Amino acid sequence: MTDQFNYLSSPLRLRNTTIRNRVIFTAHETGYDFTRDDNDGDRYIAYLNARAKGGVGLIVAGPLMIDDTTAMLGLSAPDHNLLQQKLKRLAVAVHESGAKIIYQLVHFGREMDSHESLKPTMGFSALPSPDLQSTPHEMTIEEIEHMIDQYVAYAVDCKVAGIDGVELHGTHGYMLQQSWSWWANKRTDRYGEQMAFAYELIDRVRAAVGEDFVISVRISSDDLMPGGLGVEEMSVIAQKLEATGKIDMLNTSEGSMFTTYAYAIGTSYIPLGAWVPFVSKIREELESIPIVASGRIKDHIQAEKILSEGHADMVAMTRAHIVDPEATNKAFAGKLDDVRKCISCNQGCIERVFQYQDVLCLQNPATGHEEARGVLKLAAKPKQVMIVGAGPAGMECARTAALRGHKVRIYEKERDPGGQVNLICKDPARIDFDDLTRFQVMQLEKMGVPIHTGIEVTEAMIMEEAPECLVIATGSVPREIRTPVAEEPIPGFDCATVMTLFDVYNNPQSVGDNVLIFDRLGRVYGLSTALFLLEMGKTVEIATQLPHAGMHAGATFIPLLYGRLFGKGVNMTPNVELKEIAGDTVTLINVYNGKEEIRTGIDTVIPIVPQRAVDTIYRNVREKISDIYLIGDAAAPRNLMEAIHDGFHIGCKI
Repeated sequence: MTDQFNYLSSPLRLRNTTIRNRVIFTAHETGYDFTRDDNDGDRYIAYLNARAKGGVGLIVAGPLMIDDTTAMLGLSAPDHNLLQQKLKRLAVAVHESGAKIIYQLVHFGREMDSHESLKPTMGFSALPSPDLQSTPHEMTIEEIEHMIDQYVAYAVDCKVAGIDGVELHGTHGYMLQQSWSWWANKRTDRYGEQMAFAYELIDRVRAAVGEDFVISVRISSDDLMPGGLGVEEMSVIAQKLEATGKIDMLNTSEGSMFTTYAYAIGTSYIPLGAWVPFVSKIREELESIPIVASGRIKDHIQAEKILSEGHADMVAMTRAHIVDPEATNKAFAGKLDDVRKCISCNQGCIERVFQYQDVLCLQNPATGHEEARGVLKLAAKPKQVMIVGAGPAGMECARTAALRGHKVRIYEKERDPGGQVNLICKDPARIDFDDLTRFQVMQLEKMGVPIHTGIEVTEAMIMEEAPECLVIATGSVPREIRTPVAEEPIPGFDCATVMTLFDVYNNPQSVGDNVLIFDRLGRVYGLSTALFLLEMGKTVEIATQLPHAGMHAGATFIPLLYGRLFGKGVNMTPNVELKEIAGDTVTLINVYNGKEEIRTGIDTVIPIVPQRAVDTIYRNVREKISDIYLIGDAAAPRNLMEAIHDGFHIGCKI
């Protein structure tokens, strides 16, 4: 083991449980349905065990819903006997792999949609959720006591099953956090006292599980609520929790409602380690209880620095291990170049959960499919494989095929590999994406896979090379803007004022001062491009036929980007189509009433519309090559995640 990570690799003792290092894989919903009574739990066990095998010290599993009045992704309070059986298998697997495991218990309180459970949401007071604007049922004393009973019962299940402890979820706006927050609890009975519910809950759980069992409490270092509980107030609450003498760890996150997930599970628009100073402040006020730092901690060098400078005692690196289960083993072995780093895109993980889908990973197609894809099978007959296109799909296909024993070579028209990821990286706020290309290129170099750049492959060249297998990964290019349905060209689509996203990022100096972005897709890059240009000093309007700009950008992007965009004076015009471009005049038309809106003095129009596949060479040679595949955007323009997964699947198929 390298001595580069002396703090991070050191063990930590929580009561009678010794954790082998300071790296934590925190609780997060996966959609794998572990606690569903009719689910065998195999997928979730394989998922967590891969991270245990990969070197993580402590796994916080869950969340586990403690009552049938709270639900997520169709999951609610599970049957105790069935749960214990699965927990036993989970505990054995994780322990055999050298890690420790605790299970997070949660009730969402008012911060959920009753459409899930079809029952009233529950609150300490009948105060509407700021996010959902639904009014909860104000719990009676008996109902609050019932909730505590439920927490206790599931904590006992964990104890009986051999799980090392439980975590009481007190952040993200959920029941425990609501209990100590003035904005959710205005009771006048005994549970109106700020810490009453927390104290009783902790007392009851400790009494039920005994002394040889870890209890963690997850808190917000700042609830991010206007006039809410900031770091000063949370430091006091942390001290009160520690003073009980009955908890063993404080695990931190941020926020108190759905919109604050944009800060708690930050994209690249949140600085690395943004919340570490808050955690450090709380730690200064504690006597001895260990505290966990979390939030945009993406590599072990950063994590070691946090610990060595005394900001925290443990470090949460959850997304870092979603993308690379072996990240800690690799880092501790000094193989940092082999770590596939999280790029904080959130497209495969948390944003899928918000869409009621299972957790995957944009970069790692094996995530969530560890049993089927964790170990690649060698090819029965290695082949000479030629791949045209060194974008993310082509390079993932090459990496996968090479790992299976094929002899692979790649050809790329551009000077540098990376495809459209290189355009993303020209936005300084999204430079994290460079880690994706870095990993792919470096792994291919290590395997001896040549990437021939600056070469535009022709049909004659393919026939001369005579590969046993040909993969076309030539990507996509911007499509001219057309009317929806009829597909007629928009008048003025070829006007000199029109620039594609490719043009904008390759030649930002050519963008005029007064910019109109017409965004038909509503994804991240409409908002991100607007911010990129605003920060260059441009005047920007985003027009879209959708109800609001960036409608499909995702919950961890919209609140943050909207705040910055409006702060810099963006104009947004929803519910309009682009009718005509005539020099510096643009005509928009309302999609509902047909009313026209005229914009004058427009220097640059940037249409964001579906792309067009570059597949000509495939069409020219597909009848001449028996083993040929079309992948990524060349098959059908989609998102980055689909391109990478496409490359992986074909790499497995060759």
